[in-house]
Parts: sequence; structure tokens; C-alpha cells
Amino acid sequence: IAPPLTGGTPTSIKESDVWSEAIELGFEFCFFGDTFSQILIGTNGMLSFELENAGESNGWSMGVNDELPNASSFTLAEANIYGVAHDIDPRVCGDINYMVLGSSPSRQFVINFSEVCYFSCNDIQSSSQIILYESSNTIDINIYDKPICDTWNGGLAVVGVQNIDDTIAFTPPERNTSVWEATDEFWRFTPSLGTDN
Repeated sequence: IAPPLTGGTPTSIKESDVWSEAIELGFEFCFFGDTFSQILIGTNGMLSFELENAGESNGWSMGVNDELPNASSFTLAEANIYGVAHDIDPRVCGDINYMVLGSSPSRQFVINFSEVCYFSCNDIQSSSQIILYESSNTIDINIYDKPICDTWNGGLAVVGVQNIDDTIAFTPPERNTSVWEATDEFWRFTPSLGTDN
């Protein structure tokens, strides 16, 4: 059973296209061989371990050739986890919140993008969830409702993970930067090397 989409700690994000301040995970998380205890949440459905971007602009613009891995697109190069990265606008409607569930060594850090309006297409909303798992270093991306806003940014969106150097990435089939919609779609990313902590 997936965690709830509501009831978590609200983020400090009240604007469009920004990264949060650094948020404590509550445990150490290994991502592409490096260990992190803090994360940034971007208003456009992304997470980043690149803490130098805290409070800065979170990109939204994508082109049809801006696939992962990507070191040249401002939007894609600054993020590491794309739990439906697209241009959404929490100023208009919806909620971005987070929570830590469970107890050591099996905690979960959960980030919710709950019924957040699209930028430009304010009459449609997107709901998704990203879960980081302590010890296994697994990442779940749960997409509950992701329609298409084809009148803005070409309707483009992406799901996946990308290393800090922007040289290695993994995306589900047909979910790299392209036009797609999804309802109740669930993806899991697990480390392929090493052992659980």
C-alpha cells in the first residue's frame, strides 16, 4: 500500500519554478555510489542532490531532443530524480509535501505532488509520488494522474534517474522526454551494483 498523498510537511515552495531549501532525509541514501542525507525538491516534479541549487530557479523548459542523460539542458542537468518532470504550478492549486515513515533501518522519505495544476493549463492537475527507501536505496515513482498539456512546452514530460555528472540515466520505456499520459502507473529503480546497507 502506497503512502498517502496528503498530510505531509508542506515544503517552503510557494512560487513556480524554484528549488526548495535543503531538506533532511532522516537517513543516509546512496545514489550512484555517493551518499546523501539532504535533498532538494523542485516545483516541477524533480529532486536533486546538488544542494548548491537550494532556493534557485528550477527549470521547466524541455525540447524534443532533451532526453536523459543530459548535461546541456538547464532543466534536466540540475536534477537527479524525475518523478514526472514537467511544468506544474503550485501557486494556482495543489500541494507539494513530504514525510518520513517507518523506523530505522527501513524508513521511507516520501515526496508528494498532490493535484498540482499545470502551468498554462490550469484546468488540469497532476498527482505523483517519489519514495526513497533507507538501506535498499530503492526509488519508487508512483504516477496517479498525469494528463497532457499539449498547448505548453510541447506537452513534454520525463520520468527517470540521472547521476550527478549527467552522464548516466535510466528511464522507463516511452517515458524519456516525450508526450505521454498515465494513470496509476508505478516504476521502481533499484541499484544494480553493491549490496544493501
